[in-house]
Amino acid sequence: MKIVTDMEFTKELLKEMKKLFPQKNTLSAVQLFYKNQIPLSGFFLEKGKVILKKNRHSSIEVSPYSFFGLNECLNNDPSSFEAQALKDSTIYFLDKTTLLEILNTTRNTPLKDYIEKVIGNS
Repeated sequence: MKIVTDMEFTKELLKEMKKLFPQKNTLSAVQLFYKNQIPLSGFFLEKGKVILKKNRHSSIEVSPYSFFGLNECLNNDPSSFEAQALKDSTIYFLDKTTLLEILNTTRNTPLKDYIEKVIGNS
């Protein structure tokens, strides 16, 4: 799973994402997806923590201003990790339809350019 953190992320990009993608503030730990599941959306962590677990002994902590699960969502690939957002985290749900609309637009926008960098298309 590719995790991309803070590649020159700006307040303008965050403002645009807030308009396009739903957010959830977690009041307790929330399972985002399970190992071998195809995530229905990609994710952006604005604040808090997300733990990605490969097995009982191997885990990765996702930092704020990180994207994860985008390639799995866009390519219909099962995740090799499970993801759990911890209490008091703010998660953006980057749905596939909106992501594809952004990526397939003919005009370049800062958000399109940024997402292309995150998924490795530029």
